[in-house]
Amino acid sequence: MQTLVIVLNKVEYMKTVLKILKDSGIRGATIIDGLGSNAKSNRQLTTTSFLASLVESLEQTGEVKKIIFSVVEKESQIEKATKLIDETVNQDDEKTSGAFMFTIPVGYTRGGEIEKHINRREKRLKEEG
Repeated sequence: MQTLVIVLNKVEYMKTVLKILKDSGIRGATIIDGLGSNAKSNRQLTTTSFLASLVESLEQTGEVKKIIFSVVEKESQIEKATKLIDETVNQDDEKTSGAFMFTIPVGYTRGGEIEKHINRREKRLKEEG
């Protein structure tokens, strides 16, 4: 199993990317907002108090990204999804990619949609066998 991580710079493609994941057999995803480190590139780095830095981070302007995490059982699902996302979102002539994707190996899972899916499949196989 792998965790597929998609940093979606072009948030207007969110629904399309989620449909691609579903159509590729990937079950469930977690989506969080992100702000790239380049959002601070025009500011000088200074030492500030914790409260001041917290207020500053809440007021940050910059391009919000969506970060999508999904634990995926099969490599073929990742290959299919990333190929379609790449073809749909990333344009060769642009400076930055619309979606940056990578995987992280998963050594252990507990709970969630993938565990339910695996349990249902194993139960079905026992009933058929």
